[in-house]
Amino acid sequence: MISGRRARVNRAAKIAEPPLRDAHAIGKGYTHACRKAEHERGSMSNDFRARLRAKQTLLGTMVTLASSSAAEVLAGRGFDWLFIDAEHGALENADILRILQAVDERVACVVRVNAPLEVPIKQVLDLGAAGIVAPQDLKGKKLGVPFVSTTHFHTLFALEQFGIDPDSVKVLNMQPNAIAAAWERGDIDAAFVWDPALGRIKKTGKVLITSGQLCKWGKCTFDGMVANGTWSKAHPDFMVTFIKTIAAADEAYRSNMAAWTPDSAPVKKIVKLIGGNPADVPGVLALYNFPDLATQASSAWLGGGKDGGAVKAIYFTSAFLKQEKKIEKLLPDYTVAVNPTWVNKALGK
Repeated sequence: MISGRRARVNRAAKIAEPPLRDAHAIGKGYTHACRKAEHERGSMSNDFRARLRAKQTLLGTMVTLASSSAAEVLAGRGFDWLFIDAEHGALENADILRILQAVDERVACVVRVNAPLEVPIKQVLDLGAAGIVAPQDLKGKKLGVPFVSTTHFHTLFALEQFGIDPDSVKVLNMQPNAIAAAWERGDIDAAFVWDPALGRIKKTGKVLITSGQLCKWGKCTFDGMVANGTWSKAHPDFMVTFIKTIAAADEAYRSNMAAWTPDSAPVKKIVKLIGGNPADVPGVLALYNFPDLATQASSAWLGGGKDGGAVKAIYFTSAFLKQEKKIEKLLPDYTVAVNPTWVNKALGK
């Protein structure tokens, strides 16, 4: 789709959105829009850079449709720039090239790459984009995050993936409500946080990375249930029934997410159990991924022994907690903390 909303752009960087519960890093503005390629991009790109450096307010709109004709129409609508979304839109490099060729020099085009890594960035710049949306401008900025949380863990991992030295960013220990308030006052430049604070800062910020994406890169965060080993062995029927009950609830949501409205019975039950605003529940649920039992039993999660996803995740988070001096030492083997037995029994294995 093509968004008709206009975006105000300035040079001040701001960040700020786990697979299972999704948090986001979000940024205000598109400050990295003018990263130079190996050669000059022409008068339009140079003018765009100059106006950004002069801290002028520029108007742009988003392109997510692989249509050069649509982009050509937008180029003639008076925008200062076009934001081509290759991360959330179904756009390949060939589509981006056709869009850039159709727009030509009439308006600067900035591309959000599908991953903030060197190769896709260079590829897009070589196609002729005026610049890219990327997180490198976080250096020297203030980033709010709740310390010793899943988002703190993912913040450090994200900075590592982006090639940013954590010491070059002013990482501040703040709770979610304080993060949202500080964002609205302009006291911080970035945040890694979850809803409902996330919803507040997304109104004026731009998502740069999600915990779901970071999970794909090798370090997942998730909500899990823990059972005492001795007790669970003594009550096998309960364990299997319990897991099947949760799996049925997950399937009910996955198969008909649209039915989980604020006034629906399931959402009312959630609010009755844990409180909150019914209007917020559907949006929060949408940030979660609910894997089926077969996926949970696979090496992606509970299966796979020491190479399984859950074992690796527990090791990585334990190493993080040791680094933060919350635990004294690491275990030699974390397979003792992950048991796929009951999921496999629920699957009839």
